[in-house]
Amino acid sequence: MNLIRLKDVGVDLAALVADISRKTFQETFGPVNTEADMQLFLQQQFTTDTLIKEVGLPGNRHVLAYHDGIPAGYLFIKYHSHKLLNNEPAMEISRIYC
Repeated sequence: MNLIRLKDVGVDLAALVADISRKTFQETFGPVNTEADMQLFLQQQFTTDTLIKEVGLPGNRHVLAYHDGIPAGYLFIKYHSHKLLNNEPAMEISRIYC
């Protein structure tokens, strides 16, 4: 049976989320960018350390999806507000990577 399970991510799984992030980003956007541009972005904006630090920050939630016990992707949700929303509570789906 193909079973998908979801698990909230804590700092213990932050490195796994970072690895999935970088791999999925490269697979998705690599074909439409130059190698130099991809490397620049990965080294400056999408570093492993930056991605690991996102996990566990107040207002951030990461949820891993497991397919038959194997990590298959994740969801990153940000809980925050904005002045254009009159500072009402809001939720942003920041990433769905699989």
